[in-house]
Amino acid sequence: MIFAVLSHSGFTVDEAESADVAIEMIHRQRPDLIISDVRMPGMDGYSLVSTVRSDNNTAPIPVILMTGSGSRVDFRRGMACGADDYLFKPFTPEELVEAVLSRLARQSDVEREAFARAKEYTERAVLQFSQEAAKPIGGILQVVSSMLRQAEKLTTEEAISDAQQINQSALELEHLARGLTPS
Repeated sequence: MIFAVLSHSGFTVDEAESADVAIEMIHRQRPDLIISDVRMPGMDGYSLVSTVRSDNNTAPIPVILMTGSGSRVDFRRGMACGADDYLFKPFTPEELVEAVLSRLARQSDVEREAFARAKEYTERAVLQFSQEAAKPIGGILQVVSSMLRQAEKLTTEEAISDAQQINQSALELEHLARGLTPS
């Protein structure tokens, strides 16, 4: 019924006959959403959610648990292990689609917020790098400009001193650049 309702509603749906198979599928083709029954042979839905949440690659995937038990204890256990939503059987096709759309919309909001934060951090890092790189670049340009203006009158000692200043500024830039490369 779940497969038929969601497929008919325009979703691409994959099914797994067990939690172990589901975990393999999740790693192979990261889904947008996971819907799992609490009671399954072998690993139960709570363990499936815990497994999904324990892996950084799969942890952000929203999970909806469903159960025939209307117990508050079961509901709390599902939420405590990391489920995003809980459907109690029997549920209507409309409730199922609403839960799926709600979780996907929420996930989109979370991803949009994460993208915005990443963009903001990147912009700050670029600005900070620009400001820090401006000093050594300015030093190089100043020394080179002075050398070019006074090239004919420059003594060997002055040329060596200027070259040392350029070298020092270049080392500062290299240090900044190394700080940007991943380890």
